[in-house]
Amino acid sequence: ETLTSGGHSAVEGRLRQEVDALKRDNSVLQEDIEEYKRRVQEVGESEDKLAETARELGCQVAQMVSEADQDKRQALDRCQRTMEEVHRLSKESLRAELESKWEGERGSLVAQHTHTVDCLRQELESAHAELDKVKAAYVQTCQDSAVSEADLRRDLEGQK
Repeated sequence: ETLTSGGHSAVEGRLRQEVDALKRDNSVLQEDIEEYKRRVQEVGESEDKLAETARELGCQVAQMVSEADQDKRQALDRCQRTMEEVHRLSKESLRAELESKWEGERGSLVAQHTHTVDCLRQELESAHAELDKVKAAYVQTCQDSAVSEADLRRDLEGQK
């Protein structure tokens, strides 16, 4: 019985050692499981954080694209207004330049025509003066002719 009880004792001791070893292994495995669970939870939380960060970044990118589009529209509007202002100023400048040129040409033409009219007026006055002289000479010639004719008639009548 001692053998049996001793044999049992040895087997029992070995079994207890194996049970203790298995308990230790189980405890280590339980700790590993808890560590893996913690890591899985951390990874899950990290994924959630990454997903949230990705959503936030997506929103930020969309906002930046929207702002860039708005900036482009505003830049185009400013460009359009600037072009219209340049066009308006160019038209005004060209109009003023052409009006000035036209006014200069008009002034030149008026001066030219005024000079021509003055010259023609002087020629007309000279022609009138000459005509007046011719008329006076004609009248004088007619008077002289009338006097000569009267003298000639008197002489002829006196000779008869």
